[in-house]
Amino acid sequence: MDNINEIEMFSAEEMQSPFEAIKETDGEGREWWNSRKLARLLGYQKYWNFERLMDKVAVFLQQDKGQNLKEHMVEIEEMAQLNNGGYRQVKSIRCQGRHVWQLP
Repeated sequence: MDNINEIEMFSAEEMQSPFEAIKETDGEGREWWNSRKLARLLGYQKYWNFERLMDKVAVFLQQDKGQNLKEHMVEIEEMAQLNNGGYRQVKSIRCQGRHVWQLP
């Protein structure tokens, strides 16, 4: 590639990690990730399968890492859109702490 015009340029959004794209920030500037969004990003078709993984993560955080779950996994309620266009209230997990979740 001798010509700079041949180099394909990417926008900052195109180069952003998919985990960064779904990251949320609370009023105090703390980063967190919604478990339902993480499940979709990681390819889980059914959220309940991801919930099983989250249960294992919770045990690991408590037993193996000695972490306080309330600091890293907070249950939240939110509205989810159904296939028919309606909404219903669902429970999700607010996953806090990038270092605990090993997110890039």
